[in-house]
Amino acid sequence: MIREAIEFLMSKQAKFEEFTDNYGRQLIGYNGELRRVRQDTIDKGFELTTLQGVVDYILESIDSEEHNSELTIHVISPSKVKIYTDLNQDLERTEVVSSNAILSGFQMDHWYDSETFMIHLLSNFVNTEDLKKLVQLIGTISVEEGVTTEDDGYTQKVTARKGVQLKGKELLPPRVQLSPIRTFVEVEQPISEFSLRVKEERGIIGCALFQADGGYWRIEAMNNIKQYLRENLAEYDKFDQIKILM
Repeated sequence: MIREAIEFLMSKQAKFEEFTDNYGRQLIGYNGELRRVRQDTIDKGFELTTLQGVVDYILESIDSEEHNSELTIHVISPSKVKIYTDLNQDLERTEVVSSNAILSGFQMDHWYDSETFMIHLLSNFVNTEDLKKLVQLIGTISVEEGVTTEDDGYTQKVTARKGVQLKGKELLPPRVQLSPIRTFVEVEQPISEFSLRVKEERGIIGCALFQADGGYWRIEAMNNIKQYLRENLAEYDKFDQIKILM
């Protein structure tokens, strides 16, 4: 397309001259000014939602003739991976693939009523023993049973009725180890610690999880993604040309 444009302008008797600099880059001279001819780039790369799509793009050699299979995979975050070509003559990279994991709408550090909180626990977390215990505990709390809370800033004691007849004090753990779905589903979801808080406001029981691991789970998740890509691209005949960064 660039070649056709140049030929068209030159056919109009415009005073254009073509040059090549010491780096092999094309330049156009026009009325005493030099302008660099931009290399052809992909207008818009593929937008995916899985890691398998990233692997398939490379194994099936899509667009490989255009970028000579010299690709860089950038693990940007636990939920985002991009593929770039090598630098072109203009020292620019082209983004050919962007994959963004589909995540749930559950928010940490956000208060939910107990019923909504339990639904999120059951649908957006990996089913572990700690999760089962937490769901069972939250299920015993209701306003109708006369809930009271005692909070010393480290632990909370919640008075709740057990079954129909028994009434006792349940000790909420200061921290719980859970595995929310917060990265690509193809890799293992990191387990991390959360601070569980419960409160009553205007007759409604509120529950929230606050992250308590300093964000270390992000590094673990990104390492899991990198390992997945390495294992699933190992059979690629030009794997040595693939670079994976995070």
